[in-house]
Amino acid sequence: MAVPLRHGASVIGFLSIYSYEINAYDHDSLATLQALADYCAGAMDRIRIQTQLIQREHQLLEAQRVAHVGSWHCGDGGGDGSPVANCGQAGRSACFGAAWGSPGKDLLR
Repeated sequence: MAVPLRHGASVIGFLSIYSYEINAYDHDSLATLQALADYCAGAMDRIRIQTQLIQREHQLLEAQRVAHVGSWHCGDGGGDGSPVANCGQAGRSACFGAAWGSPGKDLLR
């Protein structure tokens, strides 16, 4: 006995069971197998979406790394991990220099 793995209106595969016993399955068995197949298709779709999300997060991080954008925090910044904007002039200059490879003092005045 086989039933389709359905995702919306699309069939993405089949789920089948086999028994050596004649007439081993009835209508209730078919309904149960179809419910299991629908559950499996939903799980497969969630796995596909999660995989795509992880891939896109990696792509975004790589694009941010290459473009030198994103969120930066001061090295110590008072010990609270406050954002660059709250680190004071010395902290901003240090963070700018770490991110861009130069002190940046003239640019941040």
